[in-house]
Amino acid sequence: MTGTDDVYLLDRLFEQDLRARELLNKLFAPFTRIILEDFEFISVPGERPDVVCMVFHDLSTGQTTRLWRDQLNDQLPYDGGSDTLVVSFVFNAEGVCHLSLGQPLPKNILDLSPEFKCHVNGKGIPRNCSISA
Repeated sequence: MTGTDDVYLLDRLFEQDLRARELLNKLFAPFTRIILEDFEFISVPGERPDVVCMVFHDLSTGQTTRLWRDQLNDQLPYDGGSDTLVVSFVFNAEGVCHLSLGQPLPKNILDLSPEFKCHVNGKGIPRNCSISA
């Protein structure tokens, strides 16, 4: 690659980043709160999940909340109304945990698992990459 090629590549990456940021801004604009959530649970075939704990991070406040099984009840621990977007990875697992606890499901959900699958479809998952990184 020449220096000109490097500049061209950087310009293209910068343009893609700007377009991605514009799309994310449009996607997130209707929401005053964005919650990132995850559950840990024990799964027994044919049974409801046995919820061990839940963690969620509120992007609007920067606060992370960790709740153990005995701290969870039949109410969402955050406002899951129409002005909140809940983001998770494989929401069918998180959703079953909500239902197992008797909680209502959040109104707006963004499941990143299908987005990730679309991104890597046909490319494979890079071996030196971790989803949690």
